[in-house]
Amino acid sequence: MVPHGLCNNETGSDANVAQATPTQPSPECSSVTSPCPTPSPPVPVWSLPVGHWPSTPTTPTQTGAPSCPQPPTALGRGWATNLPQAGAANMEHMGSVLYHLHATTRTVEGLVLELAQTQSTMAHAEGDYANARAALTKAEDELKALQGQFEGTQEECQQKDAEVQELTQQLMLESDARKRDQIRIEELEEEVAECRQQLAECAKHSDEEKLSIGGLKAELSQCTSKLETAEGLVKTLRTQLEERKLISQHDRKRLKIIRQQLEEAEQACTDCGQQRQGLADSVEELRQGLAAAEQEHRLRVQSLENQLQLKDSLLQSTNHKIEELECCLSERDSILAMSRKWMPELDLHASTAPQSDAAPRPPPPAQAVAGPSAPAAPLEPPAPAAPAQRKAEPPTQTLPEPSP
Repeated sequence: MVPHGLCNNETGSDANVAQATPTQPSPECSSVTSPCPTPSPPVPVWSLPVGHWPSTPTTPTQTGAPSCPQPPTALGRGWATNLPQAGAANMEHMGSVLYHLHATTRTVEGLVLELAQTQSTMAHAEGDYANARAALTKAEDELKALQGQFEGTQEECQQKDAEVQELTQQLMLESDARKRDQIRIEELEEEVAECRQQLAECAKHSDEEKLSIGGLKAELSQCTSKLETAEGLVKTLRTQLEERKLISQHDRKRLKIIRQQLEEAEQACTDCGQQRQGLADSVEELRQGLAAAEQEHRLRVQSLENQLQLKDSLLQSTNHKIEELECCLSERDSILAMSRKWMPELDLHASTAPQSDAAPRPPPPAQAVAGPSAPAAPLEPPAPAAPAQRKAEPPTQTLPEPSP
């Protein structure tokens, strides 16, 4: 570190001060024409008490030529009294630099102590890691032993599977349950394989897991618990297989009973078939009788329809004749009404017919009312010209002969 503002001619007789003095002149002293007076050898800063160390250097004035600093009060022994102020400031800066260097040295010593403590801690950690590695090796050995036990258990499970297959051939009702048991065993084997894979990964990455020994122990405990659960499940599966054997024996007994019931039901079915055949014969006879009855009924209906058609034709002819008679009766009634209406006039004309041809015409109805034939006159006499015009009409109309 080069002190700020130190002139190239400010050298002392002390070796430490000479080492700290730069060889190149500073920018502040490059413009100084007159060299600063050489001071006497100063007292080393590190030999002074802590409270007497120099303060930070002061900033020189910007106006005018720079002047050499004066020696500080703490370093005044052996120095000339006429030193410039710039040299004193440079020396104060030098003392500040040495103070910071001393503080840095103390910091470095603290760091060295911490490094030594860290190395001792690492040594203890390596010992712990060696112990943990030994425990892990022991756990792997135990896992291998458990693996051998598990293989023996697996062989027993395979034997049980063979027995289960034989029972499956005998009783098809238990096949689904045994399949589920087999699937569960495969799942347990997969879990054990995962545990082995996890242990292999833990062994492979042991260098990277120096600070996670607790995690490895937890995983090892988890694997151990999984193995325990697998063993418990295998035991439960064994008990289930034994229960299935008992159930299969019970099912065999039930199968015998069901077969007996099936034989009885088949016998009953044969009896029902015979009864059904007899009923079918009787139904066939009834169908034949029903067909004959239907044929007879059809013939009767056909004859009744023919008779009904004849009666309808007779009724239509009778209705037609009745209509004709009604027409004749209406014509006869109209003729009778007309004859009754013109009867008095005809009687009057008949009474006057024997007289001479030059006889005058009959009197009007008003004169006839005053005559002797007034009581026989109609209440409503016709008009005077009407009798002459309609005198010959009644003989032209003839009554129709009544139909039988």
